[in-house]
Amino acid sequence: MSTMTIHCPWCGSTHKEYTPTCSRCGGWMPAPQEAPEADAGHREKTPPLAPPPAPRQFAPDYFRRFLLTDQWVLVSGLFLFFAVVFTPLGLLMSLSKLIRSTGLIFLLIGGSGLVLGALLAAYRYNEDKIYLRLLTSGDAVVGKVTEISENFLVSKGTRSHSVHPFNIRYTFQVNGQEYRGRVEAFRPFRKALREGSATYVLYLPNSPWRNTLYPIP
Repeated sequence: MSTMTIHCPWCGSTHKEYTPTCSRCGGWMPAPQEAPEADAGHREKTPPLAPPPAPRQFAPDYFRRFLLTDQWVLVSGLFLFFAVVFTPLGLLMSLSKLIRSTGLIFLLIGGSGLVLGALLAAYRYNEDKIYLRLLTSGDAVVGKVTEISENFLVSKGTRSHSVHPFNIRYTFQVNGQEYRGRVEAFRPFRKALREGSATYVLYLPNSPWRNTLYPIP
């Protein structure tokens, strides 16, 4: 008797036992289903896993966890850190005639960090909220993977053991109009995902250009 491996459709992590929420990302996990292995021809027509109907439930802290994985949120935090450090120093130094010019430079750095950090954080917070709405309430449609390519210009890990992301491009149709999408995945994408294979796509009905693959590769 084979052991079933359960994949989280939201972060791609694997689990040996089923739990209602993913222990890694907190996302809601559909109940596992036994299904025979599909051949290559069948995969080109039928996606391997249908998304659960909307509204899709997530753990209460899922959005917080997701924000902490957004690299641009971390960048905004770095800008705000510069603002906290340089602004008080600049104010103190500007009170002295000897180092007033240096204090003004510190104030400029701190003020710029505050503005850039706040704007970037607000923008990414709004974008991540929209993405969460896409996952929880987006409509599902069957699309087609058109290209899978490895991006050797970007890497993650050590120099001796680096991992390059995969760019996965796909198309789908809404009301007779074709839309295109792209996702990036550092971890190995699921076995059934191949160029030309069918896959589910989640999209916002009023903004189909906001879309993503399901399950998340």
